[in-house]
Parts: sequence; structure tokens; C-alpha cells
Amino acid sequence: MVQTELALLGLASDVAPICYVNGKRYELPRGRGEGTLLQFLREHGLTGTKLGCGEGGCGACTVMVSSWEKGRVHHRAVNACLCPMYAVEGMHVVTVEGIGNVRSGLHPVQAALANSHGSQCGFCTPGFVMSMYTMLRNMAAEGKDAPTEHEIEECLAGNLCRCTGYRPILDAFKIFAKCDPAAYTKEAVAAALGMAAATAADNSGTGSGQPAAAAAGMLQGLSLIGGFAAAAHKVSKLCPSSGLPCDCGNAVISVSADATAAPAPVAATVVAGGSSGTAAVAQFAASDTQSRQKGGCCGNGVCGGCSKQGFKGACAAAATRLLDVKLSSEPIFPKELKGRSAAALVLEGPLCVWYRPTSLEQLLSIKALHQDVKLVGGNSEVGIELKFKDAGYKHLAAVTYVPELSEVRVTDHGLVIGSGVTLTHLMELLTHQVQTEPEYKTRGFAAAAEQLRWFAGRQIRNVATLGGNIATASPISDLNPLWMAFGAVFTVVRQGSEPRQIPASEFFLGYRKTAMAPDEVLLSVHIPFTRVTEFTKEYKQSPRRDDDIAIVNAGMRVRLERRTASQSGDGNEWVVAEAGIAYGGVAAKSIMADKTMAALLGRPWNQVTLSGSLAALKSDVAVGPNAPGGRSEYRNSLAASFLFKFFVHVTLAMKAQHPDTFTPQLPDDYASAATQFQRPPVQGVQFHHPVPEAADGSAEVGKDYRHMSADLQVSGQAQYTDDILLPPNTLHAAFVTSTRPHARLLSIDASAAVAMPGVVGYFGADDVPGDNMIGPIMHDEEVFATQEVTCVGQIIGVVVAETEPLARRAAKAVQVTYEDLPAVISIEDAIAAGSFYQAYGNLLQTGDLHTGFADADHILEGIIRLGGQEHFYLEPHGCIVVPAENDEYTLIASTQAPNKHQVYVASTLGLPQHKLVCKTKRIGGGFGGKETRSVFIHCAAAVPAYHLRRPVKAILDRDEDMQMTGTRHPFLAKYKVGFTKVGKVTALDVDLYSNAGNSWDL
Repeated sequence: MVQTELALLGLASDVAPICYVNGKRYELPRGRGEGTLLQFLREHGLTGTKLGCGEGGCGACTVMVSSWEKGRVHHRAVNACLCPMYAVEGMHVVTVEGIGNVRSGLHPVQAALANSHGSQCGFCTPGFVMSMYTMLRNMAAEGKDAPTEHEIEECLAGNLCRCTGYRPILDAFKIFAKCDPAAYTKEAVAAALGMAAATAADNSGTGSGQPAAAAAGMLQGLSLIGGFAAAAHKVSKLCPSSGLPCDCGNAVISVSADATAAPAPVAATVVAGGSSGTAAVAQFAASDTQSRQKGGCCGNGVCGGCSKQGFKGACAAAATRLLDVKLSSEPIFPKELKGRSAAALVLEGPLCVWYRPTSLEQLLSIKALHQDVKLVGGNSEVGIELKFKDAGYKHLAAVTYVPELSEVRVTDHGLVIGSGVTLTHLMELLTHQVQTEPEYKTRGFAAAAEQLRWFAGRQIRNVATLGGNIATASPISDLNPLWMAFGAVFTVVRQGSEPRQIPASEFFLGYRKTAMAPDEVLLSVHIPFTRVTEFTKEYKQSPRRDDDIAIVNAGMRVRLERRTASQSGDGNEWVVAEAGIAYGGVAAKSIMADKTMAALLGRPWNQVTLSGSLAALKSDVAVGPNAPGGRSEYRNSLAASFLFKFFVHVTLAMKAQHPDTFTPQLPDDYASAATQFQRPPVQGVQFHHPVPEAADGSAEVGKDYRHMSADLQVSGQAQYTDDILLPPNTLHAAFVTSTRPHARLLSIDASAAVAMPGVVGYFGADDVPGDNMIGPIMHDEEVFATQEVTCVGQIIGVVVAETEPLARRAAKAVQVTYEDLPAVISIEDAIAAGSFYQAYGNLLQTGDLHTGFADADHILEGIIRLGGQEHFYLEPHGCIVVPAENDEYTLIASTQAPNKHQVYVASTLGLPQHKLVCKTKRIGGGFGGKETRSVFIHCAAAVPAYHLRRPVKAILDRDEDMQMTGTRHPFLAKYKVGFTKVGKVTALDVDLYSNAGNSWDL
């Protein structure tokens, strides 16, 4: 854009973009409009924020972003992998490194997780820490009490853990929750102390080799626990700092002198939070009795003292001993940012221009000048298109500071919400209306708020906008079917024209196509109030309830009105006056079920009408067998089940609302279809049995020890391959891979890639100094494809450049010409083609098969299919090759088999194995997927390092990893089983086939 245009728009190009990270001021680099916050943080050595999936689905990159809004600080957990770098201009970013570390002390959130065995591989751990930390900071900023267990679980819904499991993580964080003191049962407290309450005597007696005196001590300890557990019932809340029963402002808990005089021996190690945060309760009860007798667990007898004083008092003392935490101040919001108003900015770069308008007029002017500009809120769609779909957008405009898009108005007819309102704020607005307005008016609001509970994770909802979700026009949007069914109206506007209104039911024209013109902007959404006999409901079915995309979703609305005998001719009845039925996930766009609505309108609300509408639905929703996404029969049945559930829901509501005039025609066993899903807080107990001490005090086997790297993992200091500080002159590698399952390579043209400034070179099969063939069983894989490619994702070549983003762009610029060849894809294809690995089969046989079938009364035959499974380690594959003198190399790899890397990289380079040393400090999950399938990546990265004599680093993105490395093998079994009338199996004949892929491998 030329300077005159900038001046006309009032956008400044000379303002230095700044942000703070962990209290330190940074000036953001210019010309990086396509860059993400994650890239910026990691470039500056803050590697505790991890790259897991790159699309906001795993939460490993979670950070806290703080901004000054309406006179106070607002904290939000966000996905740094999606957050645009310039989106945090004028904000404060706090990463896991900023709240605590091993040397200076851990933050209580970090320490709780470390002491509760809440990490294993540790790659996801910083994300969990920052999600929980942000929640606590935000609640404190808003003056709220400690969170509930439900709130903690919802807070962590946007974080995935592949190996640890969620029980210890939730247990760790529940010490910060308002829990039910009844959780402090004798069994739960005993579990935290390392004892099984029900069998303490047995476990402590001669059967386990422990002296009888110790057994007596254990029983005395259980007596103490029983007294403390009983006392816990007398208090109304728990200390949010220590997780212990908090008697501030309540009756004082007293512990008998006998119990405290001789505290029971406990297991050698204690797990903090082992059962809802009850670890070392007995220790706390014994040592802090005096403090509590003086006035409560906070030491001052003031209700809420420990939670509102910032981790002080006796609770803090106990928790400090348990968790080894630091009692320091939180990272404060920088003073400079409090008085800094957001300026209208334009930041130009070689790849794209970033605009930050501060008024609707500026935004519409930008849209008029550049109709291809993409509006960015949470960047959850545009960011993915840029990264994974090579969208290459040239103009991006942030809508965060356009006040007209954040306006909210309550009218006589409903709620008008600006399109720039975040989904988190939208949920708060709807919930507030539900709580303050009559129930009948806010049924649509309640349905939308409930749907938002299951919409992505909190990190996405914190930044994603209402307008972004609508304008994306996704066919599986959770919200669009609701707006369509509920009669919402969208207001759009363009420069120089009056705003126009479009009913939501007419807005979506096709796959990701809307009724908006290219230069129009979605301004607001009007969601109407419901009326007394108007009912709405939301539906969504997904593979898992939390943070997952829908298989099918729906929004439904009906308004019933009563007809008198003269109107109906056959007595009083309630008929459908209005209907709105919309579905997502069943077509290329969200659809209105027109024929179903027609089957409802004007008809009485009874089972006859239900049957007719279900029949009509088959015409509205007819997912074909070849439809994208598959599962056609299941999706069709889901659509029907949603309509049935809605019928039951309305029937029960009308029965409750109009018992005298509405006579339901509903069997009693149908009522459960309208039951709202309610999941209680996750509960779990882990027992750690005491281990008898040897005579010399050396008994260690069986004791529960904390993870040796736990403190490093919770503080983000644990280094994985992608975190290691690189030597000078390190190059970054990106791979050119096959896009065909089976094809002949006709030509490879890397000239355009090599011509890019900063690209150092392209390397392929001709550049391999040693053997191009590798393989763990047989050498049947090529490091670089030569004549043919035999799978999608097979490496053809590698590009190295000065930066990782540049290397990826250059790799995509390499032109490969193919001649497609017949491909064997499925197991059925392989069986039909006779495509088998020779001498790889096996036969297990016992008994006489023919006799067994002859003796059978019944014979069944069939086929079982088991699909492939991604290993889904959170840390993608990665490696670093560092050349040294005399053709010696240090190899660093995320692998379960470093020896194989040494062997095959040496073979590829034509060097003796003793010249290569392979190191693996830790990996972010493997599960077998990093045993042999990481070797070929390292071999390919070693070739440019060999020729250029410069270090080379190669880290795969999640999509590359899943495409290149394969899965656990799919299986198909053809079986024939014979059995008698009483169920005794007499014969079993199974042919078991495995899709072993394009090489022998394992």
C-alpha cells in the first residue's frame, strides 16, 4: 500500500510494535505478519512453550496473554501456535518460564503437578501448567473465589496428554479447588499417605515382613486419619492454596493430644494431591494443630484468609513443605502498557501486510481497497489455512480493536452481539441473560451457551470470535445451525452503503460460501428472545465430548399454540405454529430441514406428527455412502435421533408448563431421551503401599518416587530435541515428499527453490555419499527416492535454508513431475493383487480342524477390520546433525533407538560407526512410533550436513509427521468358528492379514 493510502486510512507505519514477555520489554520484528507468537517465543529461547499439533488442538503451546481493558487487567490462556505475533502488540505474555524454575523455586501450580506424578514424557506439561495458572490469575483479578472441580476440568479441556493419563493431573490441580470436604474419607486420606485403609493391618503385618510395632503405628495413624476425615465434614470449604480443609470463620478443628503426640509412621514418599489434594494430611494435622487452634488453617480466623492473602498462613506453611514452592509475587502487568492506547497500525512485509484498524470506518476502507484481506480474530481458521493449506494471504486485518464489532445491546426483541465478541465473552453474556431474565425468554441463549461448553478448548474460545465462526461457513460449525434454527439475523455492512440484514437461514450458500459480498463485513448478530410456548435445543455428537469437532450437530426450535375446539374440530390441542430445524455435518453447508419443518407446521404435537417428520427428514438429510467423512448410516441415524430427542424434550417441557391443557402421548420409557448429560468431577484414588526397610536401610524397590525430571518438565526447562541451543551457522531442513501413492519420477526441478534468498541448497539421491538403502529388517527403503515413489510422504529430496519457515517455503517450490502407476492401497487390494511379503507369513495350528467343524452344531463366518492407529506422540519427530573434525558427527534425535540412528546414518554417509555419536536426552512420547520410523529422517538430514559441513536441524510438523511415518498396522481377519449348542468352541479358522505398508520395517 502506498503512503497516501496509509494517511487516508489513519494507519501508522512508523510506530514500533512492542510487547512484554515475562516482564521483559521486546520490540516485535517488522515484516513478519505471517509469524506466530510461538515462533517469536522460541526464537528468543523460551522453549518451554511447545509445538505439538500446530493447530490449537493439543494445548502444548499454551501461554497467558494479559491486556489492559476497561480499567483492569484481563488474563487469557491462548494457543501460541495460532496466535499471530502482532496480535500481542501492547500486551504482556507470560510463559511457563516466567512463573517459576528449579533454581529459584517452583510456582505452587508447577510444584503441585510435579509432586503428584502429573508428568511422564513431560512434553504437554507446560501447557497444563499455564492453563491452570491463567485460570487462577484471572479468578483473582476478577475477585472470585477458588474454582470448582468442574471449572478446573473445563479449563483443561483444551490440553491433551498422551502418556501420563489425566487422573494425576486433575488430582494435582484439585488442591486449588473448592472441593467437597466429604472427599476426605479415611480411604482417600490413607491413599494419599501410602496406605490401603481397608487392609492396613494386613499390609503392615508379618505377611509383608514389617514388624508388628510398625503395624501398630500404622493403625494409630489410621485413627488419626479417621479423626481428621471426620473433622473435614465440619468445614465448608478447602484452602485453595494447600488443598486442605479450611476452617476460616468456622468451628475450630481440634486434634487429640494422643493423636498428635505420637504421629504415625508414613511411607517414605508422599504424593501431594494423590487423592483430591489430601497428601500428607496427617503431617499437616500433627504439626499445624497449634496454628489451627489459634484461629483456623489460615492462622487468623478470618474466612477466606489464605485464598485472599496470596498463599499465607499455616496452609501456606504446610503446602510449602509439601511442594517446595516459592512464595514470591506473580509476574506483574507492565506499567507502560496500562497507559498505552492501541494505535491504528500497518506493518508491511515481504509475504503479507498486517493491519490493525481501530474503527469500523478504517476496517471498511481496508476491505474496499483490498477485497482479498482476511479478517483475523482468533486466527483459528486463517492460521491453519496459512500453515497447512499454503493459502498465502497477502493482507491480514485484526478486528480486536474495532469497537463497533465488540458492541453488545439488549433490545426488546433479543440480544445484539458484535461479530468481534469472543466466544468466551459470548458464553458469559448468554449465561448472564439466562440468570437474569425469565426462563421462557432465554431458552435459545441457554442452548447456545450449552453448545459453547463443548466448542473447542478454552484457549480457542478466549480469542475466536462469533463473526469468525459464522463467516468461515464451516459445514460442521457447532453454532451456525443454532442461529439458523433460532431465527437469528446477521447484519453486514460495506463502505458507503447502509447496513443490510440477512436471515441466518439464508446466509450459507455452499461449501464455505456465504451471502456476503467480497467487500462486506459481518457487523453483528441478533439473537431473538423466545416466547412462552417456544422451545429450543442444541445437539452435537462428536468422537469425544470435550474439544472435538462434530460428526453431526443440530439446532431445533418450535413454537406451539393452542387451538380451541372450534378451530381444530376435535377438541383442544397444541399445534406447531413455527418450526426451525437445522443440521450441520450432513452436507457441504449447514442446512435447514425444509421438508421436516413443513411436516411439523400446523400439526398437533403428537407421535403421529413425529412419525411424519421423521419420514420427511429422510429427504432432508440423506448422507450418501461416498460422502466426505464417511459413516453415512451413522450420521443419518444421528439426525433422526436428534429430532426424536427434541420431540421428547418439548413434550416434557409442555407437560410441566401446561399440565391442565397439554396431554402428552409419550411412553414413560421415552423420557430418558431428554435427560441432559451431566458428568461428575473425575475421582480417582491411587494407593502407594509402604515398603519394608532392609536391615541396612537400603530397601528402595517398590517405593514411589517422583519423576526425576518432574521439576524440569513443569517449569519448561526440560530440553527436547527442538529445544536444544543450536550451534552457530545451523541450517534448517525441510523435505520434499511424494504426493502420489505409487508413481515414476520423471523430473525434479529445484531451481526456483534454490534461487530464493537464504536457501543454501537442495539435496537428493545423487548426493548420498554412502548407501542410499536402509531398513531395520531388510534394506528395502531408500533415503531419497530414485526411480519410483511407493507411498505418499516418501522423501524425494531435502532443502536447507537459514530459517525453518524459509526452508518450508522452498521445499514447496520444488517441482516434481510424476507418471502415476497402479497403487495397492487397502488390504483387500493387496489380497486381490497377491501382494504379499514373501516368507513373512506364519501358521499356528493345533488339533484337527475338519473334525472340529464336523462336531459343531453351529458355524459362523465373517470379517473383522481393525484400522490403523497413529502413535500420536505429542513431540513430532526431529533431529540435529552436528559435524565436527575429521568427519566426526554428533547426532541428536527424538528416538527410542539411538543405536539404529548411529548405524544407518553412518551407512548413508559411508563412514565407520565409531565416528558418529547419537544422543537422546528425552523424547516427548514414542509408543513404538519412534523406534525405527525416525531413522530415515535423520539419514536425509545428514546428507546436507555432510556436504556443507554445517549443522542441520530437521523438525517435522504434525501433518508431515503423520503423513511420513505411518501408523500401527491395520488388520483384517476372515474367520470361521464352530461351536456347540451350549457355546463350546470346537473349531476356529482365522486368516489374519496385516497392511504392512511399503517396506518390511517392523
